[in-house]
Amino acid sequence: MASAKRHGRRRASVSASELAQMGVCERLVVFEHRYGKRLTVEQQQAIKRGRLAHEHFYREQHRDSARPGRCFVAFMEFGRWLVLCAARWFQARKQRHEA
Repeated sequence: MASAKRHGRRRASVSASELAQMGVCERLVVFEHRYGKRLTVEQQQAIKRGRLAHEHFYREQHRDSARPGRCFVAFMEFGRWLVLCAARWFQARKQRHEA
């Protein structure tokens, strides 16, 4: 876990990895709090790759959801059909109960 203060401000969040580490080794958490986290070059590269992968995934999700495609159109058509069928079914059921 990195130092609790960065540039005079407190950190707003704790990563899932940091939370998991807290449950495993309290001594390491205290050490990293006092002296900062000491990452190997491999760990730094892995963190960078992970952040880039998350950013790529986030952008892909938002890019795809921003434009309606065939699935959106199919859902809208099926949804309308489903609503009409349900409305007719409820209407018929209501009429049977009233009779």
